[in-house]
Amino acid sequence: MKPFAFFKFLFVVLATSMFFTSCTDDGSGGTNLINPKLDFSAGTGVITSDATVNAGETFTVNLVATKGDNNMSTITIQEAGEKISDLTRD
Repeated sequence: MKPFAFFKFLFVVLATSMFFTSCTDDGSGGTNLINPKLDFSAGTGVITSDATVNAGETFTVNLVATKGDNNMSTITIQEAGEKISDLTRD
């Protein structure tokens, strides 16, 4: 009867181990994704960094976008944490 108990235990251990193994690493190893990047571009009469703009005042910015691994299709503009505009490209 003892050999049967040993094989029963071995079967349970092997069956349980199948839940803890996989073919590939689930962690972040191997692939480093490059995110899209958006930067201010210098120019005459444009804002190139943090600035305070009076209410109702017009301002201009130049933006340079770098693709990364995925396409950037939407830019959301926020004022005080509230969305005021979406720029979408198809």
